[in-house]
Amino acid sequence: MSAKTILIIDDEDDIRSLLKDILEDEGYKVLQAAHSMQAEHVIDHHNVDLLILDIWLENSDKDGIELLRSLRKTGFDKPVLMISGHGNVDTAVQTIKLGAYDFIEKPFKTERLLLTVKNALEKAQLQEENKSLRQLKDDDGFISDLTGDSKPIEKLRKNIEKIAPTESRVLIYGEAGTGKDIMARYIHKCSARASESYIALNCAILTDDDIEDELFGAKNSVLERVNGGTLFLDEVADMPLETQAKFLRVLQDQKIHGAQPGKDIDLDIRVIASTTKDLETLIRKGRFREDLYYRLNVVPLTMPSLRERVEDIPILTKQIISQISERLKVPTLKLDNDVINLFQLYTWPGNIRELKNIIEWIMIMVPEKRGQNVNLQDLPQDIRLGLEKKTEISGGGTHDFGHDVVALPLKEARESFEKQYLLKQIDRFNGNISKTASFIGMERTALHRKLKTLGLLDDIRENAANQA
Repeated sequence: MSAKTILIIDDEDDIRSLLKDILEDEGYKVLQAAHSMQAEHVIDHHNVDLLILDIWLENSDKDGIELLRSLRKTGFDKPVLMISGHGNVDTAVQTIKLGAYDFIEKPFKTERLLLTVKNALEKAQLQEENKSLRQLKDDDGFISDLTGDSKPIEKLRKNIEKIAPTESRVLIYGEAGTGKDIMARYIHKCSARASESYIALNCAILTDDDIEDELFGAKNSVLERVNGGTLFLDEVADMPLETQAKFLRVLQDQKIHGAQPGKDIDLDIRVIASTTKDLETLIRKGRFREDLYYRLNVVPLTMPSLRERVEDIPILTKQIISQISERLKVPTLKLDNDVINLFQLYTWPGNIRELKNIIEWIMIMVPEKRGQNVNLQDLPQDIRLGLEKKTEISGGGTHDFGHDVVALPLKEARESFEKQYLLKQIDRFNGNISKTASFIGMERTALHRKLKTLGLLDDIRENAANQA
């Protein structure tokens, strides 16, 4: 992990030198400034974690208190430790009110200084973690997106537990709306870098120039700000080829050019990327660099689509309802079993994002149902009609049951319907015969006999073996 950076702002060379030696002995990275203009320049060009600021700055445009006030007004939120050899209680109180973390009089004891610095950095880190967790929750949270007991999501969670503590780069595959960004945040939170920065950059919504400027801009670039932490490149397939070449060089050299000419900045960054596209196809078409692909695709993970984890829909809907209820400050609601059953039959082209949108639509547009049960008639018409008309069966594609069976004799029509119905239900429960039997209201042994009679057992066993 990268060392915390402390900026010492004091007009006395001896004090700056003494503080620099003390702090560097403790493993901190130390920057120095003798007056306010120099301090503001350093803050603009470096990722500073804490300031040690002298109150009485001679030969400076601003004294320490004026500089503190100015920094807070511009949004600088890092801890500031005030020091002075001529302080009093009123001065100390004034600086605390302006947002200083603490006030220490010169000459100071080394032990107290180091303890105060340590406590200030730990408090700032805790505040940043809480802010990140609130953001995770506000962004619909990793809890709901990765919740469930289906085989695909259980396997994914186990893989994340193995991968997160490592430093390996991860490439996340998955359809739009599955929650790839949430998975990336979760990997970061489970890693040794959890207390460091996490920055997400969506390559699909930025222009070519914007991506270039965000990553490599001379002033406060993303790569500099995320140093020591995790960079998430969402939809990396949309990164321009020229930018791909520059980013590849960064991954190879582990450094970028600093704001000052001739001064490079060493990088310590974990990269997680995601894509909805087939990168190997893009490589063949000359739209994605093969060498960058191999740099990113160290550990590939796939976020399953919602239709691959329909078992999770009941618990997902409960958690999503709870989150939306809290965010909108409205009473919760409950979905009837018929609604849940229909949700489990729907193919969800928009995945979890679509599920969240539908639930939020219900909670906003059907206010009379808050605190009550929601039935099929409360669903958006296009969803309800789409679900009622068509369903997906194993083997791919959608089939209109009515069109398939009306041309058949009754016995064959019944057998055709039973096959399609049972295959769909077994696929819905990921091949679990016991859960399927419980849902459709049959004994497990009776269902087993029915599947054998219909000649479906071999296909089901083969599918189960392929998914194992």
